[in-house]
Amino acid sequence: RRQYIPDLDAQGEVKGFFAMITDLTDLKLAQEAFRASEERFGAIVNQATVGIAQMDLTAQFVLVNQKYCEIVGYPMAELLHKRKQDITHPSDLPHNMELFHRLVTEGESYAIEKRYTRKDGSEVWVSNYVAAICDASGKPESAISVVVDISEQKAAQRERQRAEAERERLLQELAIERARFEAVLRQMPAGVMIADAASGKLVLTNKQAKQIVGYDYEQSLQLAEYDQIAPFQGFYSDGQPYNAEDYPLMRSLQTGETITNEEIELQRSDGRRIFMNANSSPILDSEEQIVAAVVVFQDVTDRKQAEVALRQSEERFQAFMNNSPAASWITDADGHIIYLSQTYFTIFEFPKDGVIGKSVFELYPSEVAEQFLHNIKTVAQSNQVIEAIETAPRSDGTLGDFLVYKFPIEDVSGQRLVGGVAVDITDRKRAEEALRQSEERYRYLAESIPQLVWTANAQGALLDVNQRWLDFTGLTWTQVHSEGWEAVVHPDDIPILSEYWIAAQKDGSLYQAEGRMRRADGVYRWYLHQAVPLKNESGQVIKWFGTATDIEEQKRLEQQRELLLQQEQAAREEAERANRIKDEFLAVLSHELRSPLNPILGWSRLLQTRKFNPAKTSEALATIERNAKLQAELIEDLLDVSRILQGKLSLNIAPVTLTSIIEAAMETVRLAAQAKSIHIHTQLGSQVGKVSGDASRLQQIVWNLLSNAIKFTPQGGRVDIRLERIGSHAQITVSDTGKGIPTDFLPYVFDYFRQADATTTRKFGGLGLGLAIVRHLVELHGGTVQADSPGEGQGATFTVRLPLLLSQTESDRGNESPELSLDLQGIEILVVDDDVDTREFVAFLLEQYGAQVTAVGSAKEALVALTQSLPDVLLSDIGMPEMDGYMLMQQVRTLPTEQGGQIPAIALTAYAGEMNYQQALSAGFQRHMSKPVEPAELVDAIASLAQCRRKA
Repeated sequence: RRQYIPDLDAQGEVKGFFAMITDLTDLKLAQEAFRASEERFGAIVNQATVGIAQMDLTAQFVLVNQKYCEIVGYPMAELLHKRKQDITHPSDLPHNMELFHRLVTEGESYAIEKRYTRKDGSEVWVSNYVAAICDASGKPESAISVVVDISEQKAAQRERQRAEAERERLLQELAIERARFEAVLRQMPAGVMIADAASGKLVLTNKQAKQIVGYDYEQSLQLAEYDQIAPFQGFYSDGQPYNAEDYPLMRSLQTGETITNEEIELQRSDGRRIFMNANSSPILDSEEQIVAAVVVFQDVTDRKQAEVALRQSEERFQAFMNNSPAASWITDADGHIIYLSQTYFTIFEFPKDGVIGKSVFELYPSEVAEQFLHNIKTVAQSNQVIEAIETAPRSDGTLGDFLVYKFPIEDVSGQRLVGGVAVDITDRKRAEEALRQSEERYRYLAESIPQLVWTANAQGALLDVNQRWLDFTGLTWTQVHSEGWEAVVHPDDIPILSEYWIAAQKDGSLYQAEGRMRRADGVYRWYLHQAVPLKNESGQVIKWFGTATDIEEQKRLEQQRELLLQQEQAAREEAERANRIKDEFLAVLSHELRSPLNPILGWSRLLQTRKFNPAKTSEALATIERNAKLQAELIEDLLDVSRILQGKLSLNIAPVTLTSIIEAAMETVRLAAQAKSIHIHTQLGSQVGKVSGDASRLQQIVWNLLSNAIKFTPQGGRVDIRLERIGSHAQITVSDTGKGIPTDFLPYVFDYFRQADATTTRKFGGLGLGLAIVRHLVELHGGTVQADSPGEGQGATFTVRLPLLLSQTESDRGNESPELSLDLQGIEILVVDDDVDTREFVAFLLEQYGAQVTAVGSAKEALVALTQSLPDVLLSDIGMPEMDGYMLMQQVRTLPTEQGGQIPAIALTAYAGEMNYQQALSAGFQRHMSKPVEPAELVDAIASLAQCRRKA
């Protein structure tokens, strides 16, 4: 581009022209590229299958594609003269403009479903997404709108809603019809059930049906399935259980059979049996297919039971009489036979035919008949029951003794009859004689054995005891019969002895039980009580023979064995619990130690294989450092617990001001709190005073409590820490608005390896050691710690109380040693480590501080290096092949001083336990430092040892 500027003289006359030439090539190329870009963008927009429009900040359309025009129903030329609100449906306009206002003012994009009013007046539903187009400063300068026509989806949705409303109306009409039908059924005197063919379940049951099968109406409302209302196994026909498919309703449902007047028996839900008369038939649809079945039934129990009762009464009478061991009969007042039982015929061997109606004189010898007739007449006249022993010939021809009972009977016409029962007691009388003789032998035996011997009747009342029983208990015969065995048995043992006694009586089995008996001097001793029953010929117990054997010594041994067993079981349970806690802890430990490795290894690999900008590199290194420190903290917690459990955790005691301790701990967790927007509110009393303690351990206590509070407090929460004086104690209170502690876990919150949530889905990490360490450290300082929480989600409060120093001197102040300068200039160091990475890192680190470093990979190389030059400090690993650090140090200490025998040495090792610390000192090291070590701490330790050597 050329420009001409006139050159004027003093009078303003043009003397000539100046020409200016400007190169516009780049501008032209840029304009051409912009035009081509706009053409490509316009082509893409016009080919899009969705509506796309650009609007200015007043919602005026600036650019629209053809699809947008088709959706909203306006020509493009006309639409470009309108605003978004001009075509938006009035009902959707307020909300839409509110969102657009937020987009214009705040750049906030939004997506909504809305309606447009087309030019022809129709409505169209669209899904609308609107985003801001911002300038270089981020300020919105226009908006882009994308719409998709969803009218068909909205129409389908309205159709579904209409269909659902129609379905609800039909269901209501059906419910009304069903209610009318059920109202009719409720008035029917018979029970009615209707079952559906498709499901086999009841679809209708009236009140009478439910009440017949054993439910009141309210209970039955909760029942739906047939087998709930009347289980098929509760139905009987001729005393046999029905199968489900045999029940009339199910037969009609499955086979289409019509069943009339079928009598069935039912065991109701309350256990009572009833009889029903059932009629059932299928219900068919228009195509003659079974869709349901109905059964109508009535309770006919009263009639059926009357018939059955009469028949059963006769059967029971006959069964009783035929099976009774006693001979039974009935005669009239003159001794004529009316009835004889089956047993009577068996005992006396009478012919069964021709006996009824005969007189006793026709059946028995005259002397026997006279005796019988006399007793019969006595009963008939006196109307009293008489008992007598009568003699009569038996079927074997011998005379037997019979115990006879005769009693008056009246028939339905009022005629006086006489019934009788005769029991053959011939064998019993012989047995009684044999028993008497047996008891005499028993008496001799009972007095000669060392046990306490007793006999009792069938009910357990003592009948007899031997002299040894009397001597042991100190009771007299009179006391034995009046007070019984309960008088000498320990009151606590009476229930169990009675329980075993009742069981033995019930089935006539051997009685055996253990219980304590009181000796004459009042001392109780354990005895084994045993008894065997004596039974008669019919198997009935008539007497018990028992002994009591002294088992005091065995019981003492049993109690000792039981105690040992309980102790062993408790120990096993404790071991199992400890093993379970160990497994859970190891799983958590594996997770907590491995988790930081992922970002450490990941970022390390990326830093080696890719190049990042300085900010990202710094972020990666910070991440590696943070996770490495996390691992170190976890390991340090484990070592602290190990020292605590071994009782080897020691404190460096000095007067300490708690305010500075708390402020230092707060500084450590400040970044973690800021990351979660947690506000830490402090209230530190200035006149609390000092405590006697280890400053680093006290800071560890406060740091643990603050870390826990921040970990379990959600984003934007609050943590409070307060220091105050309570009497002779300083009290530190840390409270939060976080997760809280379940009430059932509060008693275990300070236990080792215990966490409220140890599952793999837990939200918060950690090993469950921090609070256990806090408790131990507080107790080592003579204080107490307490945890309180209203419950889950309501925060937690931890309160630490420490005894205050009663007096302080000025000499307590300023005891801290001045910091050593972290400068290793002129110091020679021999580094021994078999791990190449560690060796090179340590050497590089120390050289950065000015040290002269010789690095070797084994103990043997170190011994060779000592012969070549004498360093100021030896820095050695412990775990090395062939010769470890302990062995190296022991050999070094045997060398002469001029060859390095007294060289200051530091053990730098991953073996960080208390045992390793003591072993290192015993081997000759001056310091023991665990990996990973802070560079400043390592340099400080080396400088300190070097300084001490030079002073020496």
